[in-house]
Amino acid sequence: MTVTMYADVYYALITVLEWPKEMSTTPGADSERIYLATSRDGLNYDLRWIYAGVPLVTPGKKGSFDFGTNKQASQFVTHQDQHWLYYKGCPHGHESRPAKGKADCEIGLVRFRLDSLAHLVPKDQSQWASVTTKAFRMEGQHLEINAEMKSSNGKLLVAIIDTTNDMPFQNFSCRDAVPITSDGTHVRTYFQQGSNLSALRGLIVRLQFHFFDASLHAFQFL
Repeated sequence: MTVTMYADVYYALITVLEWPKEMSTTPGADSERIYLATSRDGLNYDLRWIYAGVPLVTPGKKGSFDFGTNKQASQFVTHQDQHWLYYKGCPHGHESRPAKGKADCEIGLVRFRLDSLAHLVPKDQSQWASVTTKAFRMEGQHLEINAEMKSSNGKLLVAIIDTTNDMPFQNFSCRDAVPITSDGTHVRTYFQQGSNLSALRGLIVRLQFHFFDASLHAFQFL
């Protein structure tokens, strides 16, 4: 297990030995895979991706250098709106590794889109999905979204919710929002009255996102 601190979140990369001592032809037997776990305090980690069997790094096909063993570097590096993860890849499994010096392992590199290590995708891409954030005190005057459109029909809308009545603030509902329809890691959000949100600065708010055929990666106030 290795840990990288990024945006006040602890990102743990965990190597899991799957089907240990299983030397049959079972797919994935005797393999080492890299999984993601996250934590806010560095002590309690969300391990759901491990139990769901969804590795962060997809191994290569049989015969490729990283088919059997994947082991991550000590940290990932954020560079030019991407997360770079170096890892050791070997074509053999954990128990079936050859003699020292004959392993035929290589160094691989996976580059993830910024903030895409974990992101939200609708269960059904043909339906609208929505998510509401926890309450927080709003700072800054502009809202930037990191979103990815899955097709030319992709669309994302955002509303700013008043926590005192769970209703959108006037002029900041989805009806007032200009739809986001293009990919981008720093897409500025506009409403009918513009992008300046200084009228809400200091208030306790929630954000409510509605998206269709799109994925939501992150947001920030500037």
